[in-house]
Amino acid sequence: MGVIKALDGNAAIAHGVMRSKVQLVAAYPITPQTPIVETIASLIDKKEYAATYITAESEHSAISAVVGAASTGVRTFTASASHGLALMHELTGTCSASRLPAVMAVVSRAIPGPMALWCDHSDIMTQRDQGWIQIFAKDPQEALDFTMIAYRVSEDERVLIPTMVDIDGFFCSHLTEPVNVPTEEEAERFVQEFKPVNAHLDTDLPYAMNNLTSPAIFTEIKRSQDLGMRAAAGVMELWAEMGEMLLPIIIAIIPVTVLVMVTAGKTTQALTSRKKNKETAANDGIAE
Repeated sequence: MGVIKALDGNAAIAHGVMRSKVQLVAAYPITPQTPIVETIASLIDKKEYAATYITAESEHSAISAVVGAASTGVRTFTASASHGLALMHELTGTCSASRLPAVMAVVSRAIPGPMALWCDHSDIMTQRDQGWIQIFAKDPQEALDFTMIAYRVSEDERVLIPTMVDIDGFFCSHLTEPVNVPTEEEAERFVQEFKPVNAHLDTDLPYAMNNLTSPAIFTEIKRSQDLGMRAAAGVMELWAEMGEMLLPIIIAIIPVTVLVMVTAGKTTQALTSRKKNKETAANDGIAE
């Protein structure tokens, strides 16, 4: 039944990455995300985790490395926050349109200005229309679980859409709680060895990806992303394997923006309450 460890949200994500057997991690430090990649680097240095770690010169380079590695059929991870995530914006769309099942942790922090270290979701909301699944964790346990779930869902051949796992900066990222970390054997039963099922670069069969396209092909690619995003909602049934903590769950699909937003816990309760209030108002003939 795993091992109970005292972990904050950042460390929990790092352990989720390790248990998912991610092969390549590329990142650039930024508060309040830095401890995620520091923990990953430490686990690799202590020989507890075998992976390739790239210290990039910027967030743009980090996501570029992730796109390049994922294009060769490698399980990848990166993390960012605030204006670091904004710097990745050019490539987040490329990652999704190329149907690369990468995972990114976002430790939400306000985008300047004014300059701020504290949490709001102005960073991850800028990525809303970029074609990524977005999962919001409320505590360190969900941060670990959702990281593993992200790989299981993104890599499903019905989905093939990258995922962002979001935690609140400082409120969750630096909150230490008991976290049940699955053993390596337990984790392997949920996240198996990565086997790419879509097109990936091969030196024996060279070709180009993400070429200049016509409007017709561009539209077809966007339709393909939309189908993958819609399929993600059905694949979420796999979450039951991770335990009752994931219930209740609300899955909201917004076809125009190609977004799946998943919530659990207090956020779900708030959305459910708001929905009931709207239904009551509608029944009473009251416009909200």
